[in-house]
Amino acid sequence: MLNDTYIFRLTNWTVSGSNDVVTLDANNNEFTVQVPPRIRAKGKCRVSVVGGEVLLELYGGASRITPNDARFLELESNISYLGYNVERTDAGNAILIASAITDQTQVSVTPVLENTSPVEFTCPELPPRITCKKFYLNADNERVAAEAYTTKALPVEVILKLEFFEDQHS
Repeated sequence: MLNDTYIFRLTNWTVSGSNDVVTLDANNNEFTVQVPPRIRAKGKCRVSVVGGEVLLELYGGASRITPNDARFLELESNISYLGYNVERTDAGNAILIASAITDQTQVSVTPVLENTSPVEFTCPELPPRITCKKFYLNADNERVAAEAYTTKALPVEVILKLEFFEDQHS
């Protein structure tokens, strides 16, 4: 039985003034967000990806996270899930998937959610830190980390709905 619902907004930037909430890797491709202990303590939950967006390039083309011939972008996270992924055998999970890049001038992508319903999965326990990393498919249909095309951290946002199975933990 599910109880309370929480919204967790993952972004690669913060206005909190605290550098320990969000950290970026040196390539501006991967970011890590601290999960508050009070939320982690609630245990097993259903995770729904209800929204999100990835900026592909700064307006004016000054910085871009993929080459112009990329047609697919994926944001993967370390949020564990019940199940198995044939693409990856570790705990990685694509949380923004099937984000189609329609042309080389497109500046952002949003998730394409089949049948307009969110991607949902059961997470046994949230990690202390959620790490997200961007990948794209190149012209040869190879999965490549989106880390060689930008010198700036372009905004990423993922909105998760967390529904805890037992919300009796503090």
